[in-house]
Amino acid sequence: MMNKDLEKIIYAAAERDVPNVQASIMAEYRMKKAQNKHRFGFRLPLRPLQLASMMLILLIIGFVAMYDHPVQDSYATVYIDINPSLEFDIDEEDIIRDARLWNDEATLLLADVDYMDQPLYDVLDDIVDQAITLNYLNENHPYIILDIANREEHERINTLALVENRMKHHASDRVPNFDIIRGNAQNIQPDEQSGAHNHNMSMQRWRIIQSIVEENSDLDVEDLIDKNIGELMKVMQEKNMPNMPGMRP
Repeated sequence: MMNKDLEKIIYAAAERDVPNVQASIMAEYRMKKAQNKHRFGFRLPLRPLQLASMMLILLIIGFVAMYDHPVQDSYATVYIDINPSLEFDIDEEDIIRDARLWNDEATLLLADVDYMDQPLYDVLDDIVDQAITLNYLNENHPYIILDIANREEHERINTLALVENRMKHHASDRVPNFDIIRGNAQNIQPDEQSGAHNHNMSMQRWRIIQSIVEENSDLDVEDLIDKNIGELMKVMQEKNMPNMPGMRP
C-alpha cells in the first residue's frame, strides 16, 4: 500500500472520529459548568470543616451582640429613709446597680460602705451597722421607712418581707424596739418627683411630709425636712393624726 493511500485511510478515520471527540468535549464542558454552578450556588453542601468554621463565627457574632446590647440593669428601686434618705436601683438578682444619696446624712452613712455591684442584703447589714454607729438608729429613734417600686406586686411583697426580716434580725440585738414602716413610693408623679429631689429627699419621705403639711396649716415643709422618722411620727401623734400618712397598708 502506497503512503498516499495510507494517509487517506488515516484522514478518513480521523473525520469519522471528530463527532465523537466533539461530543466528548461538550460532555466534559457541561459537566464542569454544572460543577461550577453547584459550587457557587445556594445548594452547595458544606464540608464539615467549613460548617464548623461558620458555626464558630456565628457564635462569636452572637456573643459580641449580647455584650454590646446588655439587658436593662435596673429592675426595681429600693427606698430607704432613716434620716439619711437614699435609693438603690437593683437588678433581677438583687444586685445594686445604681444609688442616689439625697442628703449629707446619706453620704455620711455610706462613706465606708462598698455598695455598688454588691448584693442588696449584704449592703443592708452594713447600713444598719453604720446607722447604729452614727446614732441615726437607737432606742429613741428606732424606725426605718422602706419601700420597693417597679417589681410585680407579688415579687415586691416577697422582697419587702425578706428585707424587713434581714434588717430586723441584724438590728434587734442592739436596738430592741427597731421597726420598719412600709412607705409608699409607687406611681410617682412628675411634680412629686421634682418636689422630693428639690428638697433632697426620697419620694416616700416627701409624701409623708406633704401629707402632714396638707392636714396642718400651721406647718410647712421647712419645719419638717430635718426631722427623722421618729420625730415625724411624734408630730403626727401631737396633731392627732391616727394613721401614718403616705404609708402603704
